[in-house]
This record gives sequence, C-alpha cells and structure tokens, in this order.
Amino acid sequence: MLLLSQPQLVYHHQGFNCQDYQALCIDNLSHAALDEKTLKQLALSVFQAERVVFVTFPTHYVLTLDFQCKMLLENKYIEILSLNNGFQILDSLGPRDLILYLTFSGKEASYFKPNQKVPTILITQNPCAKIGTQQIICGTSNQYGEGKYALLYFLDCLYQTYHRLKDVSF
Repeated sequence: MLLLSQPQLVYHHQGFNCQDYQALCIDNLSHAALDEKTLKQLALSVFQAERVVFVTFPTHYVLTLDFQCKMLLENKYIEILSLNNGFQILDSLGPRDLILYLTFSGKEASYFKPNQKVPTILITQNPCAKIGTQQIICGTSNQYGEGKYALLYFLDCLYQTYHRLKDVSF
C-alpha cells in the first residue's frame, strides 16, 4: 500500500534528462563513500548481532536481497522486511540484535516505530531524519531512482569490509 500511496516517489519521470541523471548518479556515489572507521564499526555491529533485520522500502528490496545472499556466503543471515509488513517481528528483537532501517526520504518514519531496546541504524539521504541510534548518509538524491546506485555501492562496501574482517579479530 505504501508504494501505491506515494507513486511520485517511485515513478517520477517528468523533466527527466539523461545527462542530469548521470550527474546525479555520480554525485550520489561520491556522497556514499564511507570512511574506513565507519564501515568497520558497522561491520562489527553486524558481526556481533545475534539477529540482523533490514527494513526497506519495496523498491530497494532486490538490492537488499543481493546483500542478504552475499552475507549468507559469510554465514551471517540478514532478515529483510518490507516497510509494507512484518513489523511484529521487530517486537521480538532485543538489545543483542540490530535493525538496519533504509529510508532515503525519511518520510516513511510514521510507518516504522523502532523498538527502543534494539540498536537501530538509519541508512538515509535525509540528514534531518531522526530514527535510531546511528545515521549513515547514503547519497543525496533519489529524484529519478538514482539512489539505488549509492545504496548498491554502500552495501557492497559493507559486505567487503565484513568479509575482510570476519576472520580477523575485530
């Protein structure tokens, strides 16, 4: 229902210009570059969590599924919930678990009420969004859906950091 109630956020195409789109993609990638300390800290949080739940908007579901598959290769299962359903699972989480909450705009916050006992990391493009215990900026624009490239880059960097560090003492 969320996808249908906000179609302008998903299917926006008025005024589309390919050169602008490419520039926005490149700009997003430059803003999604994380410093090594932040990536190591996040990889450590994922490593130490008993359960990791990724909550995402349906349009980013396939990217998070790719991340889930890569993490399975590392023997780390990442649960994925859509913003459309499954929030009862969050009530079963505790302080030794981790929620990764993805919302580029931050407008979906009314649908997500994090469990205060659970560390929650917000992945967003909106520096004003205030959800969770930590915030990671992943690009600056998703006007035409170009934010997916920054998210893909971010998730790949997180996976690579996790892979390099999992067999080494964090």
